[in-house]
Amino acid sequence: MITEITYNFLQNTPFEELLNPAQQFTVDITVIIILIVFISFLFIISVIFALITLVLRLKNYLKGRKWSNLEERWHNDLLAVLSEAEEPRILLDKVKNEHKLYFLDYLFRFALRIKGQELATLTEIARPFEDTLLKRLSEGDTTQKVRAIITLDKLQLPVDKADFIQLLDDPSPLVSLYAARAMIKQEYSDQKEVLEKIVATLPRYQDWSYRLLSNILAQAGSQRAGFLRKKLLDKSLDKKTRVIIGESLILLNNIKAADTAARVLQNYPEDDLAKTCLGIIANTGSPQHRTIVRSYLESSNPEIRGKAIQTLGTIGTQEDIPDIEQAFNDQSNWIAYQAARALRQIKAEDVLQKISDQEGAKSQIALQVLQN
Repeated sequence: MITEITYNFLQNTPFEELLNPAQQFTVDITVIIILIVFISFLFIISVIFALITLVLRLKNYLKGRKWSNLEERWHNDLLAVLSEAEEPRILLDKVKNEHKLYFLDYLFRFALRIKGQELATLTEIARPFEDTLLKRLSEGDTTQKVRAIITLDKLQLPVDKADFIQLLDDPSPLVSLYAARAMIKQEYSDQKEVLEKIVATLPRYQDWSYRLLSNILAQAGSQRAGFLRKKLLDKSLDKKTRVIIGESLILLNNIKAADTAARVLQNYPEDDLAKTCLGIIANTGSPQHRTIVRSYLESSNPEIRGKAIQTLGTIGTQEDIPDIEQAFNDQSNWIAYQAARALRQIKAEDVLQKISDQEGAKSQIALQVLQN
């Protein structure tokens, strides 16, 4: 701005006038005035921002101090209630209506440190404020809904199934996922119906981690493994949903899941579903599943070939040595490495030694596995 004004002045002023000392003085005064005004403006702006920062910090400090004082008042009474020295009413009478949500947050943070009977007592203390959280489920934004779900879950407050089922269709996938997680952990009488609805929502999470989703589904427990095995066979479900179900069966270490996985593999899927089913067999399968596993050694997908070799290393026998040894001819060094590991798992070190004595990169892989 200053440069532009000075430039325009010089452009529009005759050279003779510029040489005039009086004119030079006028130019200097104009520039100085502009500089003073500009610097003053910056100073005022800086002062305003500094004052705003100071006010915000003071406001946050006073707010934090207020909550700290409230927690100090609640803390001793809470300890007395948990030790059964006082009745819960002593504590509850000190919680004002405008402090309900913060009190629930305080109980949530306290619940992270306790379990057993103490947690059950904390649940009873929180029960009168359950409606406050349920209101957040229906009226809150995404963050508030998720926080309410987590708090209800941690404080083990029972929630009506209809309230959570409604959240499965929430516009936010995050809210839907947390609702599904909480529902799985609830002891509903018709838990199978609940799981049906949760499985139906899994396609919403196409871009989410398999591991995260399967961990949540596995929280249904071993008693629901039969339901999950049935769903793994359901061809009407999309393949990613079936992969998630399969991964949850691996986490549950379900013995019967290996037979179910073998049935799925009979249809020769060439994708993540095949890898998951091979993983199930590797986890809980037996030598009787070797035939279906060997059929995947010729897969066009190198990841599936590698997974099949890994699985043979877990459930295979001496009869599988020729097939595993043949994998050393694969163009992929990774496949050769899996074959070397599989041979060692089934106690075929002599075969590995023979390969390591040969020339080429594959011999180095065999030697590496032997030495490790």
